[in-house]
Amino acid sequence: MGGSAGSRWTYETSDLVGFLQGAIDLEVGPDSVAPLRVPAERLRQMRDATLDRVARSTSAVRLEFNTTASWIELDVSVARFVPERLMPNGRPAVFALVSDDVSIELLSKREAVASIAFDGAVSHSAGAREMLRWEFERRPQTRTVEVWLPTAAAVHLHVLRSDKPVKPADRKRLRWVHHGSSISHGADQRSPLATWPAVVARERAWDLTNLGLGGHAHADGFTARAIRDQPADIITVKIGINVVNGDTMRERTFRSALHSFLDTVREGHPETPLLVIGPISCPMHEDTHGPTVQESDGTLHAHGENAPAAGKLTLIQAREIAREVVADRLADQNLQYMDGRRLLGEADAHLLYDSLHPDEEGHALIADRFLQAVDVTTVDGRTKLELVKEDP
Repeated sequence: MGGSAGSRWTYETSDLVGFLQGAIDLEVGPDSVAPLRVPAERLRQMRDATLDRVARSTSAVRLEFNTTASWIELDVSVARFVPERLMPNGRPAVFALVSDDVSIELLSKREAVASIAFDGAVSHSAGAREMLRWEFERRPQTRTVEVWLPTAAAVHLHVLRSDKPVKPADRKRLRWVHHGSSISHGADQRSPLATWPAVVARERAWDLTNLGLGGHAHADGFTARAIRDQPADIITVKIGINVVNGDTMRERTFRSALHSFLDTVREGHPETPLLVIGPISCPMHEDTHGPTVQESDGTLHAHGENAPAAGKLTLIQAREIAREVVADRLADQNLQYMDGRRLLGEADAHLLYDSLHPDEEGHALIADRFLQAVDVTTVDGRTKLELVKEDP
């Protein structure tokens, strides 16, 4: 693996594949590899520009390796996704290197900025190839290095260089597969380390695969199959907000879709602890159905009515259906439900900066409350998830 020239070691595409964690699929080209969080074949079949964008956004995708190197260089091409109303600004693409207690964040300097139109259409191309360089204290002991890729950008990885050999990190950690909406994706966070799933994973030392797909948590079959086929010790599914704010389902179809989703996941993970989490608080949709409408200035509001038409869903209804689906699966002793308002409730709604998405403080709060609420233990190779009782 890799090649050396003097005091420089070089790792190209085939080597980088072995360092990648958190991706579901990879697009491997002659001089680069691009991580995907939805299988490439499913993207082709869906013909959905917004799904393609979020699948290429590398939330919680990272390179992990062991080395005694004192510097690391990574050649990348980046396309950062920015809403049309914020062009040409928006948050920069941040790469975060973590090793021991060291965290060093670097910004892409030659990224292409991809415009997201009001209807969700995306126009983008890969940015110019650039080199990111991290330096840290020289020491003889091997260190484990993680390079977390941006949450709101497509990344092509070309080559990694170092002054000492690099080997894939061989760590036996609990494998956590999480699926959710943009609230789990965290594309609007300043750092890939600031999303609530990343905060939880780093605190617990879990191996995270984050299938938080902004706007695309609809109990889709392709997502269920991806989870089914992914190694996992615990699985969490945060569901409901996109079904309501996208106005994509009625009560009849949501109930059936969620049962089918869980059936598919259980084909690959019949006894893995599985936690279904209902939506966090979102006052505009608690008793008002979707869709959510975005004005030209970026403000959001519920376009539905307070008295839903037959079968149209509000968050109150979506939570109850999700709770009932879990309760009705009597034979599944490793399936549980948690109300998402336990993570962020009505009293915390001021942390929804656009009335829908939590800000950085909101992500930190969700992470902290998840850590308090969810207790995971492993005994004799069997992982157990328990919900801690809430204080009265």
